Amino acid sequence: MSISSTHNDTALGDLKHKFASAFQTIAESWNTYRRKRQAYTTTFAELAGLSARDLADLGFSRGDIRRVAREAAEMV
Repeated sequence: MSISSTHNDTALGDLKHKFASAFQTIAESWNTYRRKRQAYTTTFAELAGLSARDLADLGFSRGDIRRVAREAAEMV
């Protein structure tokens, strides 16, 4: 095996590792986004289904639902 061939194999291995690492980062980001979006959607739907009185008992109004849902999503 020549030095050139060994260098190319190493470069190819490094490229494969970088690609795999980048793909893993993208996959993790996508999964995090999905979990946060699900938390937002669920929280929003549950709060939107409550009456104004129930919301007041919890300490906020209908106008606070989006903010509370965003905060819930950030906690994931």
